[in-house]
Amino acid sequence: MISSLTWVARGASKANPTEYKPTEAEIEKMKAEVAEYDAEEDGAEDEEMAEAPTPTEPLRPELRDDPDLAEFKMDEYDNEDGGVMMTGAGMKGLTYFENQGDPYVVMNDDTDESEADDWVIRPTDSLIICAKTDDDVPTLEVHVHEGDADHNTYCHHEMIMTAFPLCVSWLSFNPTQAALGEKGNFVAVGTFHPGIEIWDLDVVDAPTPVATLGGHEPVAPIAEPAEPAAPESGKKKKKKSKKPKEAKAEPALRPGSHSDAVMSLSWNALQRNVLASGSADTTVKMWDIASSQCVTTFSHHNDKVQCCLWHPIEASVLATASYDRTVHVFDVRSQARGASTWRITADAECLTWNPHQPHQVFVSSEDGRLVCIDVRDASKVLYTLQAHNSATNSISFDRFVPNLMATGSIDKSIKLWDTSGSKPSLLDTITSDIGTVFTLGFCVDEPFVLAAAGGKGKLNVIDCFKRAKVQSHYAAWYNTFTSSK
Repeated sequence: MISSLTWVARGASKANPTEYKPTEAEIEKMKAEVAEYDAEEDGAEDEEMAEAPTPTEPLRPELRDDPDLAEFKMDEYDNEDGGVMMTGAGMKGLTYFENQGDPYVVMNDDTDESEADDWVIRPTDSLIICAKTDDDVPTLEVHVHEGDADHNTYCHHEMIMTAFPLCVSWLSFNPTQAALGEKGNFVAVGTFHPGIEIWDLDVVDAPTPVATLGGHEPVAPIAEPAEPAAPESGKKKKKKSKKPKEAKAEPALRPGSHSDAVMSLSWNALQRNVLASGSADTTVKMWDIASSQCVTTFSHHNDKVQCCLWHPIEASVLATASYDRTVHVFDVRSQARGASTWRITADAECLTWNPHQPHQVFVSSEDGRLVCIDVRDASKVLYTLQAHNSATNSISFDRFVPNLMATGSIDKSIKLWDTSGSKPSLLDTITSDIGTVFTLGFCVDEPFVLAAAGGKGKLNVIDCFKRAKVQSHYAAWYNTFTSSK
């Protein structure tokens, strides 16, 4: 499944991402981990079988002297010189061979031209970052969306995560060059773990994030007591059973960390070193990415915080929504005192600001309803709409097309709305093949292009303008937009 996605604008990525080169220390650490794994695997075998002598039978004379078999050197079969030993879980002792000198092994050592072409990220390419879990393997996929009429999209590279990813937020602030103020191409990821991981999207095969906000302190294994000396009586020492796994110290949380899963993230594009997070521990935190420290903790919710989002224009205004069925909008400089609060009818699922009317915030909930709030009036919600019959998981506005909004639901449908009237009018319903719609978002570089993903782990990119109802409704706007380019 794909639980969350975000777009990366054109020009934010390196044309040629860097391949990660491990240091000598990291290589030694990996070798040690492989050796430890292999030792554990060996120890799991039956001890008597492991200790029993294994006779090695020579090749039978009729086979050894067969001239047709001589060229294969069967007596030397176990001497695997010339191959490359493979390491890693389950690969002990395996070897693969290069095709030099073997007429039956044919491998193309030259990089295929199309693969080399796909590796380059062009100025007209956008990225889509997907938080995905497939067969219990959590990953972060980096997809390239080519800026052509066919909207060709392919996975460029991926990073292996340590826990199920719940939310992502792109950021240009470089935590490794904070003092220089250099821009970069990074993504913050919230998972079931309390730490927030920040990954460099321009580095391929990176084993770890470049920074982690909060989370557990690294722990060292507890030393086991020394084994008693062998008895001097000459008696044979009793055979020991397999050692239990090394005991681990209970990990402590870093100061200021969340204590439970991180469910929502929002990078502040106007104050680039600031990131907001909402957690299952009921708190909202504000982080200084430069120092990797929590600056402020807000405790105005009393249940899991599903949503947090900075205002698109006012740098200090933050909106949050929770499973406690409340929505709060406040200025972070006031420590959430005097926050405007609205109640909704079910657990919050998604929250977004209307970029065309920035005094409006939209919140969807588990009962399929969509609430519009005018933040200038704390006494009531502006209107409530039954957008879907099941939970409305995601909302997104097209930043180009006035008041074009998309919603996605557990009912496996995507709906397109015009929010310009007193209440949204439904333009079209899309039944997609992605299963339950968990996440969607409009492209940040061009109008009408919508990315959606969900339960089947598949990413779809939809050109909404190719749908007849949308084309008819926005024809005049589209003609004006294209003629002005």
